[in-house]
Parts: sequence; structure tokens; C-alpha cells
Amino acid sequence: MPIKVTCPKCQGVLHAPDDAGGKRGKCPTCGTVLQIPAEGPKVSAAPAEPAFHTPPPPREEETPGTHRSSFGAIPRPADVEARRAPPGGGSRMPPPPAYTPPEPKKLPDPFAKPGKRPVAGIPGDGLVRAWRRTRRGLGWVQFGLFLFLLAYVGRAGLAVAENLGVKLPSQTPGYLKVQELSSEREIRWAVLLVPSALALLACTIGRFGVSNAPRSSFAKGTATAAAAATLLVLLGAIAVAVPTGMQLSEGFVPSNLLPKDDPTGLTQRVGIALVIVFGVLAEVWFITALGRMGAALHDYRLGARATRFVVLVGLALAVAVVLRAAFVVYPHEADRAVADYVQPQWDKLGDHKLAARWGLIGLAGLLLWVMYARLVSAGRRAVRDWLEQNEPGR
Repeated sequence: MPIKVTCPKCQGVLHAPDDAGGKRGKCPTCGTVLQIPAEGPKVSAAPAEPAFHTPPPPREEETPGTHRSSFGAIPRPADVEARRAPPGGGSRMPPPPAYTPPEPKKLPDPFAKPGKRPVAGIPGDGLVRAWRRTRRGLGWVQFGLFLFLLAYVGRAGLAVAENLGVKLPSQTPGYLKVQELSSEREIRWAVLLVPSALALLACTIGRFGVSNAPRSSFAKGTATAAAAATLLVLLGAIAVAVPTGMQLSEGFVPSNLLPKDDPTGLTQRVGIALVIVFGVLAEVWFITALGRMGAALHDYRLGARATRFVVLVGLALAVAVVLRAAFVVYPHEADRAVADYVQPQWDKLGDHKLAARWGLIGLAGLLLWVMYARLVSAGRRAVRDWLEQNEPGR
């Protein structure tokens, strides 16, 4: 039987488990710390009363309708006798049923932790497994972000090293033994493309893992859409890379996209369109899914970082659109402003222009990467905290 405890502050009746005797818990309504008694109040069971009371048999000197007194047998009044016996004869009428108080309203478990609550009722094995897969998927996304960081930092590092006088191997043909393709060019493209391809693959796997989020989090739909869009981005990148690899295997180094009339050239252009369109959609849907998970898990850190990331990226895109519109609407004035204010400062760099260009690109990419990595890390931490509170056996 559950142990009933009455909160002295809000007068709520709590039902603690049988093994909670002697423990302390908080009232989920007002937060008062309660002491659970070792045993519940024992209620002595009243002896069962028979449904009909049979009076004792009359004495020998008594007859029905009389009662005994000091003056002998006296006739009993008819109305009293009628009240004592039912109309059809027989024994006495049953007594009225005893008053039974209503069952008190059951409140939540007093030992439930305040703050973060389960997303939907009592967490079952299916809900816990879904959040475990979501957390593993976010781990894959973090690994993909690390590979993206290696790609951009490596490419910027090569540019800085060349500016400082470090020479890369420049034999022709290079390591792939393709004519007109030097080893220096192979190193530059390998540093950028190999980690980026592995990062895109890891992000695709991770986002399909995040799509296992439970429906009660309201993030499953957007996470699934983000995973599907990321898969289309991966297919688009393959559509661009495969024709280029075929040309390299034949000993030809393409400097641009293949012609439109060629099926391989059309495939490349379709792949580029997939990468651009679905790349933007995948990021928007994925960040939306993380924000919904933050709201479902009651994690303010994840929700705040998702909102901050969307606002800052939106401002950056708005500035870029305004500048582009200025060059389209006022081309002469914009070119004059660049020639008078920007170009002189850029010319002062001299031989360090390449390092400065890649340094600015690397700085902007690093800032974006830090914000994105913090957002994914907050999502993984929020799921971990939920599992620590609700996973069985913890």
C-alpha cells in the first residue's frame, strides 16, 4: 500500500511508494521538504456487522408484542413494534450504511525531481532508446564539424605557409600520375576536399541519427527533413565529383565545368544546384530541430544558442544582400567607393594579399564553426542531462 503523506503547507495528500519509508522528498506543488514516515498510518478494521440483526429469542414468560419490566410482561406499543420489524415480518431492518469519505486526490510522486520533466509521461524503454540514438547522432555531427575545421584550417595554413616562403613539392606529374597535374595542386585540393568529403558523410549519418528523436519532442519531422536534405547534398557532391574523376583518370585536368550539351556536364550542374538549395534547407531545418528539442527538454541553453545562431547568421546574410543590391542598383558609386577607400588599404599589403584573404576567410569560417559547434554541443548535453534523470538504472 502506498504511504499517504499530507503536506502541512498546501494540504495536498501525497502517495509515496512502499519503499520510501523514512526518506525525505519535496512536495511537487509547493516545494516543502517532507519526512515520509517509516510506516503508513494503521487503520484498525472495524468488525464486520451482519446485514440483518437477529434479536435474541424471547424469554419464556414473554410473548411477541410484549416486553418485560418490574411489573411483569407489558404489551409493547404497536408503533414501536412496527418500527422494529419490517412490514413483511422477519427480523430487524439493516442499519444505514456507514459514511465513507471520498478518496483523496492523488498528487505526483513527492520524490520526483523538480525542473526538467519527462517529455511525455513516464519515460519508457522506447523513449530512452530514441534519445540515446539522438545523442549518438549528435556525436557524429560533432565529428563531422571537427573534420570541416581540419579542412578550412589546413587550407588557410597552406596559404600562410606559402606566404612565409615554404615551398610545396611541385613535380609534374604528381602522385596520381596524371599529366598536367602537379603534386602541389594535388596537395592543395587534397587538404580541402578529403576532410570535407568525410565531414559531409559523418554529418549525414549523424543527422539520420538525430531523426530518431521521439515524436513528443516535436523535432522528429524537422530532423528527418534535415537528414534527407543532407543526403541530397551528399548525392549532389558525388554528381559533381564523379565526372571530374573520370576526366582525371583519362589524363585530362578540367579547369571548369564540362559543357552543358554533355550529359556529364549537365549532371555536374544538377549536383551544384542540389548542394546549394538543399544545403541551405538542411541547415535551417537542423537548427530548427535543435531549438525544438531545447524547448521539449526544458533546456534554456540549447534554445538560447539556437536563437542566437539564427539571428546572427540572418544579420550577416542581410548585410551581404544589401551590399550586393548596392552594387547592382548603384554600380558606379559602389565601384568608386571601393576604389577610394578599400583598394588603397588592400594594396598596402603587397605580397601578403593571399595570406590576408585566406586569413579573413579562415577567421569568418572559424567564428561560424565555433557558434555551430557550441549549438550542437548544447544539444548533446541537454539529451545527456535528460538521460541522467530518466534512464532506468541511474
